[in-house]
Amino acid sequence: MMSWSLKQALLGCMFLFALSAQATADALSDAQRAFDAGDYVKAATLYLPLAKKGNPVAQFNLGVVYSQGLVVLQDYREAIQWYLLAAYQGYAPAQVKLGVMYAQGEAVPQDYKKAIQWFQLAADQNDAVAQLNLGDMYAQGHGVLQDDDKAVQWYRLAANQSNALAQYKLGQAYAVGQGVAQDGEAAHRWFNLAAGNATDAVTHEKYIKQRELMAKQLTAQKIADARQEALVEAKVEAEQAAKVEAANVNVPQAAEANALQVAAEKTDQVQAEAADKQISDAAKINANQETHALAAAVPPVIVEQAAQTKNAGKDKAAKFKAKKKVKPAHSKTKKKSQAKAKENSKSKKAAKTTVTKQSIKLSVNTAKVIAVKPLVIVPKVKVDQAIPVEAAAKVEVGQAVSAVAEAAPKAEIDYLILTPDKATPKVQPAVP
Repeated sequence: MMSWSLKQALLGCMFLFALSAQATADALSDAQRAFDAGDYVKAATLYLPLAKKGNPVAQFNLGVVYSQGLVVLQDYREAIQWYLLAAYQGYAPAQVKLGVMYAQGEAVPQDYKKAIQWFQLAADQNDAVAQLNLGDMYAQGHGVLQDDDKAVQWYRLAANQSNALAQYKLGQAYAVGQGVAQDGEAAHRWFNLAAGNATDAVTHEKYIKQRELMAKQLTAQKIADARQEALVEAKVEAEQAAKVEAANVNVPQAAEANALQVAAEKTDQVQAEAADKQISDAAKINANQETHALAAAVPPVIVEQAAQTKNAGKDKAAKFKAKKKVKPAHSKTKKKSQAKAKENSKSKKAAKTTVTKQSIKLSVNTAKVIAVKPLVIVPKVKVDQAIPVEAAAKVEVGQAVSAVAEAAPKAEIDYLILTPDKATPKVQPAVP
């Protein structure tokens, strides 16, 4: 726990500090009153001890006394020393004063970069004068690229703190549309605010005149705008009336043109349908002609051969049935001889050529060719004339013979084999 004596010491220090602060405040108030009254000697006398103790307000005001030569001869070197002491403690008015001196080259070489640095330090503390000066630097392009938009931004910050000069400059920006959209009413409003916040009669009168001038311009502008709007409305009405009149005139012409277009489309459709019908009829005629040509192209010898084969098959079937009906009346020896004869008969029949699996079925009456498999075997026949290669029957898989041969030298064909992959007929000897 803190001892009683230590507490007493701390309380004593705090009391003394309070008394000192109160005394400092009182001294500053007295010095300021003397300064405002024009008693600069008294003011300087009160500021000096406070400035030596590190009070930034006293340091700044002492710098003012030296820079203006109010008590002694003007001494900028001494003034700058006091300004720097106050500015390094973050006192915004001292920072602004140094910025102005560097911007104007007052007692120091002109340096816009350093001026902007000091203005920025004060503006960061929301000092309206520093914000106003930064706006000027951007508007004039001193130390930075000229930028009307940023200038207006800084002017607006200062104007919102009731800085009359910033309000006036913002009104000018609105009047001419520099950095903002031109707006006469906004310009008039800012001029009026500047006049109300003016600190002297001269600037007040200046801002009032600017406000009245803007009011006249607004009245003239409103009249001109009203006239322009009337002209635009009249022009629009005239254009609409012309469009209506043109539409009324063109209605019959448009209807006639539409009717002609519909008639032309119908004519084209009828012609297209007629052309399609002609193409379809021609295709049907060609198909019928090809069918008749195929029927007429079958050789008579093949037709006759098919008929003979059919009749021979019927006779053999009839004889076989008749033999089955005859009951055997002989002994076992006769039965064996009959069985042997039957086996010989089967061997002979097997040796004969038959149409295997897929055969050509020809109708004698219509001579129509039926589609066959890739291999066609024609039974053994003798013809006076053979089929040459050039006019040989064209046989494809799943299709029938489509052409017949012309006359050629005599030949005896035991078997005529036609295959889809070879156009030349093969002559094979008859199976014994």
